[in-house]
Amino acid sequence: MAVHLYQAQDTDEYWHDTDVEQLANSELNGVIGGCALTYSASTMVVTMGAGTILSNGVVVQVAADATGVTLSADSTNPRWATIGLNTSGVMVLVSGTAATIPAKAELSTIQVLLAIVKVDAGLTIASNASVQLDKRIPIRSFVIRATANETAKNNNDTVIAHSKFIFYMNASEAWSIELVLGVTSNATADFKHAWTMPAAGAGVGMTSHTAGGAILLWITDVLTATAVPISGTVEPVLVNATIVNSTTAGNVTFVWSQNTATVVDTFPMAGSVMRAYRTN
Repeated sequence: MAVHLYQAQDTDEYWHDTDVEQLANSELNGVIGGCALTYSASTMVVTMGAGTILSNGVVVQVAADATGVTLSADSTNPRWATIGLNTSGVMVLVSGTAATIPAKAELSTIQVLLAIVKVDAGLTIASNASVQLDKRIPIRSFVIRATANETAKNNNDTVIAHSKFIFYMNASEAWSIELVLGVTSNATADFKHAWTMPAAGAGVGMTSHTAGGAILLWITDVLTATAVPISGTVEPVLVNATIVNSTTAGNVTFVWSQNTATVVDTFPMAGSVMRAYRTN
């Protein structure tokens, strides 16, 4: 999905109100990465890979769905089937009415559209559908706000994943990421951070803090943990990274911990924000 297109088929698909609705709401609803569909070569089942979506402006992590949805063919006439995700990121199938010239189905409970499929009369194998249109609208930038403090690390310097700052990155993509963190710690424990990403991915960046005066530190490898001095109880920490993925899609995750294991609570605070922008 490195080339991410909203597909249409002029000879077989007319413009419908569902297309207008989806495009008009594309600032708030779409696919950040993943959620690719697989059409079975033996049954009428369509399954989905893992991904990240923007649903009504909220970033939602979506697990792979190996059960999927099952297309339903009429014996005489074709119908359109709409596949998407509801507000919880669960797969939804809405089947249109079969007719000689069928009308598309409405979105119903679908919040994020994934595909529209023409289910030909008598179809028994999903992959044989004559029209399989990818309707994933690509989201090129998004914001995640942490609404709660992370669970504190105490006397522990092993990095863990931030519960909010994570997204699915397609193969061969590049993203620029900015973090504005409030960090609770002290001058002994300090703070460290890094990123995890799919195999062969890489990135550079910088971090800044105000311990002992404003400091900027260039990071040559964002996958390796970088120490950040903390001078008081709460410290602002800014993190920037440019991450370039290789040929394996998967999650990009911000990880953190105490830099020195100390009996004191250390954690990123509620109100911390991550902004991400696709750069290719």
